[in-house]
Amino acid sequence: MTDTVSFTEGKILGPLMKFAVPVILALVLQSLYGAVDLLVVGQYASSADVSAVATGSQVMNTITSFIAGLSMGTTILLGHQIGEGKKEDAGRSVGTSVVFFVTVAAVIGTVLLLILVILCSL
Repeated sequence: MTDTVSFTEGKILGPLMKFAVPVILALVLQSLYGAVDLLVVGQYASSADVSAVATGSQVMNTITSFIAGLSMGTTILLGHQIGEGKKEDAGRSVGTSVVFFVTVAAVIGTVLLLILVILCSL
């Protein structure tokens, strides 16, 4: 037996917390990853290396927050469409979101790779 959660009926706080906590934990883990990375590099490397890791961590945090914000927007759109009973529109939105995020990942990956190649060639 499966339980379905509806955000359009009943109390909202419990289902909303079940939905939001994993997203918040993922963002916190991303920040902790940067902190641990900085701590380890700080133990064994020079101050220039620590500065590079800190800058890289901030860039990755910004990109992660940007993508998380976009995905939350997609979730809101899907919620509206499913709540209105427009399941076909919701299906198209999921497909569009997948294509969009794959494209964004390819573009960001390419840009970061080009930046890495340029910096390594200096």
